[in-house]
Amino acid sequence: MGGTIGEYTTGGAIVNPALVSGLVDPQSIAVSSSDLFVGFAPFNICGSFRCGTVGKYTTNGVPVNPALISGFGLVGGIAISGSDLFVASFQNGTIGEYTTDGVPVNPTLISGLSAPVAIALSGSDLFVSNPHHTAHTALADRYPIHIAVHQPPN
Repeated sequence: MGGTIGEYTTGGAIVNPALVSGLVDPQSIAVSSSDLFVGFAPFNICGSFRCGTVGKYTTNGVPVNPALISGFGLVGGIAISGSDLFVASFQNGTIGEYTTDGVPVNPTLISGLSAPVAIALSGSDLFVSNPHHTAHTALADRYPIHIAVHQPPN
């Protein structure tokens, strides 16, 4: 239970290295406004990657709902667009869509992936890193861990 989410400036200065602490296997994070979403894969707690969750915290580190969405395998990535939260489930081979309040919109929005490990949004396009190359061609390099897309302001 020593995992943390830290906060730093883009210049590398430490703001709070343990903004959220006492976490078990935090794997991915995404921020929207004052909400911080954390994807977990707590293998060493339940003995299976089938107990992954997405938790919700404030950007001040206050827990809102540490188990906002559950039932994933390893949460490979999280992306947010407005009130839509997209979650990559490594073991399930899916990208699911949920509201930022945790309500399922389409838990299998994209299926048939072999092991999605990262996702990113740019406008209405969702980019998925799928390193095992099934019928869905990977959009990033062969073994990427995380990807990000920057969209300059208009």
